[in-house]
Amino acid sequence: MKIIFFPQRSVQEASSRYRVYYLAEKLQNYLDVEIVGSPLGHSLYYAKYNVYKKILLNISNNLKMFSKLLDHKHSIFVFQRGEWQKGRFFQICFFKKLLNRNIIFDLDDAIFLRNKKVDEILALCNIVFAGSHFIRDYVQMFNDNVYLIPTCIDTKRYKIKEHVEKSKISIGWIGSPSTVKYLNLIKDPLERLGDSHNIKFVVVGANKAENKLPKIRNVNMEIKDWKLETEWDEIKSFDIGVMPLFNGDWERGKCAFKAMQYMVLGIPAVCSSVGEANHLINSGNNGFLCADEKEWESSLEGLISDHKLRNKIGHNGRNKIEEEYDISKTAKKVSNIIKSEFGGIP
Repeated sequence: MKIIFFPQRSVQEASSRYRVYYLAEKLQNYLDVEIVGSPLGHSLYYAKYNVYKKILLNISNNLKMFSKLLDHKHSIFVFQRGEWQKGRFFQICFFKKLLNRNIIFDLDDAIFLRNKKVDEILALCNIVFAGSHFIRDYVQMFNDNVYLIPTCIDTKRYKIKEHVEKSKISIGWIGSPSTVKYLNLIKDPLERLGDSHNIKFVVVGANKAENKLPKIRNVNMEIKDWKLETEWDEIKSFDIGVMPLFNGDWERGKCAFKAMQYMVLGIPAVCSSVGEANHLINSGNNGFLCADEKEWESSLEGLISDHKLRNKIGHNGRNKIEEEYDISKTAKKVSNIIKSEFGGIP
């Protein structure tokens, strides 16, 4: 059987990179896999295109998609959630209802909160892959064939960091312009810690949104643009990684991937106790979960003051990713699901 992926965007976009391109690479050990690559680049760059270029890019992407869907009657088509869900809705309706194609829908954000057409997509598809427990629980109201498939990492690519005693500690965050708002949650704890500790706060991914960053007193802030080529080198420079989130439904649907990036490198992750982080982190063992400013301050202070604690938490975090979030293990799981659900397809 042939599995054909339709990513949301190109390999530049993190969601498509890990949930399609990297996963498909590992799936090739078990199945015949093809990716119909999207010409749409990273959302930071796509947003700069004028309306005519966006239309041409989407027409090009749709023509490639339709060609594959028409030619491969017995293939299984994996649609990664699209930027414009109305477009995805009509694509899936057409090829499911009229041509009866086998379709898997991959969902790693709670987009159903913003567009109710998604509910109809969930009901139509043969299978839904959900990136978080929150998404899985929601999808179960519309489709019984939903599987928890977290966004995973190739752990063999990355070496663990060993922490040493040092005078200046780097606390780091990686994200996007749309998520810098969450940093306001840790502004006051960082300012208080800066009174008594020599700390640097590194922000990666604010690209063109520096004016939205909180001004943090007593702390040396280092602001860097996100680039695919330097992403992992930037994270490696952190001594502690943070993932603050608001306690809302949209945030509960997130996959906690930035925490996984910290953990795979042996960097202790300190996260808001929201959504998927509660399934990823055993607080005090392989990371820290924080419900308020007091917990943020105490968790960070303990790690700032003790390099042995950073090593312990870092090693335990790495073990968690190797055991439950390694992409090779996930590829085998996905292969088994597809073979079980579509076993009669040649």
